[in-house]
Amino acid sequence: ADAAATDVTPDAGFDAGFDAGFDAGFDAGFDAGFDAGFDVPVDRGIDVPFVDLAPADVPVDRPVPVDTNEPVPRPVGPPVGAVVTYPRPSLHWRLSGDLVGASVQVCRDRACASVESAFDAAGASGTVGVDLPTGAHFWRLRGRTSTTTRSTWSPTWEFWISPLRPPRENSFGTVLDFDGDGEADLAIGAPGTAAGEGRVLLWRGPLASNPASVAFSPSSESTVGFGQVVVALGDVDGDGFTDLGVGSYDPAETQGRVEVFHGNAAFAAVRGRELTAPAGRTFAFALDGAGDTNGDGYADVIVGQPGAVDDRGRAYVYLGAPTGLGATAALTLVGRDLAGARFGYAVSGGADVDGDAFGDVVVAGPGAPTSQGGAYCYRGSASGLSVPSQNHLAGDGDPDGRYGAVVAHLGDVNGDGFSDYAVASPGNGTAGGRVLVYLGSGVGLDPSPAAQLAAPSSPPGLFGAAVAALGDLDGDGFGDFAIGAPAAGPGGRVSVIYGAATVNPSLRRGLIHGPFAAGGFGASIAGFDLVGRSFVVGVPNEASAARYVPVGSTLPASPVFVFHIAALPGFGQSAAGVW
Repeated sequence: ADAAATDVTPDAGFDAGFDAGFDAGFDAGFDAGFDAGFDVPVDRGIDVPFVDLAPADVPVDRPVPVDTNEPVPRPVGPPVGAVVTYPRPSLHWRLSGDLVGASVQVCRDRACASVESAFDAAGASGTVGVDLPTGAHFWRLRGRTSTTTRSTWSPTWEFWISPLRPPRENSFGTVLDFDGDGEADLAIGAPGTAAGEGRVLLWRGPLASNPASVAFSPSSESTVGFGQVVVALGDVDGDGFTDLGVGSYDPAETQGRVEVFHGNAAFAAVRGRELTAPAGRTFAFALDGAGDTNGDGYADVIVGQPGAVDDRGRAYVYLGAPTGLGATAALTLVGRDLAGARFGYAVSGGADVDGDAFGDVVVAGPGAPTSQGGAYCYRGSASGLSVPSQNHLAGDGDPDGRYGAVVAHLGDVNGDGFSDYAVASPGNGTAGGRVLVYLGSGVGLDPSPAAQLAAPSSPPGLFGAAVAALGDLDGDGFGDFAIGAPAAGPGGRVSVIYGAATVNPSLRRGLIHGPFAAGGFGASIAGFDLVGRSFVVGVPNEASAARYVPVGSTLPASPVFVFHIAALPGFGQSAAGVW
């Protein structure tokens, strides 16, 4: 049974005035805006090579305790792959048996051949005593009793130091380092158009000038839309590697599933849990890592199903564990359970909006109330996401804007040490075209937007169809982000928004136009390199994705590289890198 989320009476009469087919209208309108020019001849460069990987049936390179009778401290935080905003981070672990503390090593490499800091700490936490540079760092620990230091090391975990330096320590987001070598990796989805056709291509960082990739495939040849969504989940089994989640969504709404691939040093396709819903219609339409919502040291996952319960919508939270994700949802979120709300159409996690070290999430649906959409923030706690903490965010009041069709964690755009969020109203045709920014604080996400950002021109071209954090592109100490408008003429465009201490509609912007006519440039966006400050933009109607490397506050007119996979329709529909 669904968990009760509110005592608000559902709007029983809402269906009558609601266009039940708005999904079809949005999707069809999105394609119609640029499909007509698909065959326009352009210089697409060369195809990037890829190799299909056979799935591995057994885990590889999973840490195994040398002596199971010897208690070993278990790392808890920062979460694997998390971006930490303080150069001397606090580390947390759990003790067992007769342990009274831990001996800790912080290293530049996973094998800890290069130790940056080593210290002993009493209890279940300690602080690194030296400033760590921006980039990837690894840590491990072994137990201390009242008389000795044990010999068995814990699994080695990884975190990333951000270039941001806010007044308080926080951690948020996930860097996709699938093989755990300290270099960011990149995943791009190509959902295809037929059963069994979808692929997710994965590149090992750092990217070469003409990078080859490996391709992950669905577990079943009958799966439709594999790669429609691809996200870095965090570490769902606590082995120290970032795991990858792939959502398969059938546009005919007959099925939906989530497949998990466990990160490993061999860069192999190690399959984990496969998630499905009993009534699979629209399940996995939205998917994201939820962060560690209950502080147990395992990453959790949130999956949206906007068509559940006659389009009221649901969002399901699956908890991580030593064996990976649980087979059934630990919590079902329902929003205000309004008829036609399509709650779960968009989900976003991995943020810490209140600075309490628990992962928080935002879930939205563009259908209610009264066709104006709704977005809700849920805060993590020692017992998991708190339904009573449900915070209804104020929207833009546009009945045609489809507020809540997109949500995204932005990092820290105003430099106060709290995670911030965006909720978009990408509209349909000439309507909509706004992105609302909500700021975190010590008491959670402010329900009133600090800024309502409008499209740079009219018609808005689905401004807000994709929103992504980019880190600090210009090095001014504030997080920046990008907004896609894939139907803006002639080939789509991306607006880069620069953070500032005061967030308002006048935030500084830059603009990048798509390299291909009618390509759908901006349908997906992913920050890629936290250190090198680059990002990738999907161009799915040209089976392409473009990588950009800004120089300070100057945006390049052209990408440094265009990934093009002619054999994979829809390549560029989704992407996962940083955040």
